[in-house]
Amino acid sequence: MNSRERIEAAIAGKPVDKIPFAFWRHFHEIDRDPVALAEATVEFWHRFQLDFVKSMPNGCFCLEEWPCEIDFSQEPAKVVSGAIKTANDWLHLKPVAMSADAFSRELEHIRLIRHQLPSSVPILGTVFSPLTVAQKMCEGQITTYIRSHPAAVHSALEVITDTMRRLVAALLAEGVDGVFCATQMASTTLLTKEEYREFGCPYDIATLDAAQGAWFNVLHIHGKDIMFDLVKDYPVQVLNWHVWETPPSLAEALKVTDKALMGGLDRWVLHGGSQAEIEKQVRDSLQETKGRRFILTPGCVVRLGFNPDNLEFVSKLDLKY
Repeated sequence: MNSRERIEAAIAGKPVDKIPFAFWRHFHEIDRDPVALAEATVEFWHRFQLDFVKSMPNGCFCLEEWPCEIDFSQEPAKVVSGAIKTANDWLHLKPVAMSADAFSRELEHIRLIRHQLPSSVPILGTVFSPLTVAQKMCEGQITTYIRSHPAAVHSALEVITDTMRRLVAALLAEGVDGVFCATQMASTTLLTKEEYREFGCPYDIATLDAAQGAWFNVLHIHGKDIMFDLVKDYPVQVLNWHVWETPPSLAEALKVTDKALMGGLDRWVLHGGSQAEIEKQVRDSLQETKGRRFILTPGCVVRLGFNPDNLEFVSKLDLKY
């Protein structure tokens, strides 16, 4: 099997010759240079022979054009000054064209990766859920605005969703096999389930609906205490979350969703744990899933300072089940 065939089989719940795997990292020093970022991404894929490539723009690229002041020296990038200072600011957001610098830069980076990779290696284009974008745009105060000015937030979410939908369409036009849509807000540490059902779900689904022509769409549910029950039936093929850091377990998830699952490696164990710890997580994950509907990855990005020997170790494991 080649990588695409392996992942297609995993999504369909069919036998695979070996479990598909991948990991992803930021390249924060070069991630606003599409040529350098594409080269680094392809080199990373080649070194570890990953089964797919997730695009890795800086984590604030969706915010640059609204605009926000961003510190790009950190990994991940951080919003220093958001576009939203008062509740009234939500009412004045305008959609951003894909010709804007930040989006055209990301699309060029995707175009270059697709040109350099074999067609059998799937690419995921990264997008963020509208509520995640809104949270960053107001410097983490979205819960306060939701509770004090809900209509204004809804107005802004419509605008953000329109922009994210056009980004999804543009990514697909550049040849990605699906989108990796990250929500960082589907957590009970941030919102109630009722709040996420109103301010998260409709806009998430509208964004993902723009990707329905693709075969490999992933929902990343970031953080702890996640609202898995609210998002498990989203229109995607694959669910990814911080397995081992927060419920549900892989075995529990397989019982309540027909999606394929992506995870099984605690990102911090992969980052600096022992190879014995890593191998145990891999074997436990294979046992929980019986090797079906499963793609081995970390629960989230592998942060800088990781031990490359650990990634090398995973890439050479016998991943047959």
